[in-house]
Amino acid sequence: MMHQPNIFTPHPVVAAESQRSGGVSPAPYHSLNLGINTEDAPEHIRQNRERFFKALGWPDGAFCYSYQVHGREVLVANAQGGHHGYDAIITKEPGLLIGVTIADCTPVLVFDPKQRAVAAIHAGWQGT
Repeated sequence: MMHQPNIFTPHPVVAAESQRSGGVSPAPYHSLNLGINTEDAPEHIRQNRERFFKALGWPDGAFCYSYQVHGREVLVANAQGGHHGYDAIITKEPGLLIGVTIADCTPVLVFDPKQRAVAAIHAGWQGT
């Protein structure tokens, strides 16, 4: 599901979240598993991410993400790709998609209209 939070109107910031249906992962992941930090097959996660981005109309190659560790490290992203050890990603690059995965933690989306920067934060109990 994609939406533009009212707080970000009229800025070009959108948020998206997934549900568990419509993917290829078997139990216990229940279909649309996007989490790289699970024991699901990497090929399933890749296919699920492709399906997710396609459903949103976004290019899946323009995505920057990190294997999260429940820490407090912040990645300043300038390009797509996977990283390790960051629980927050910030960028000023137009068109670069950033994201975090959550299960029982909280996602936080921040936008600075003056700097035109956006951040996606995985707010786990340790980092928070």
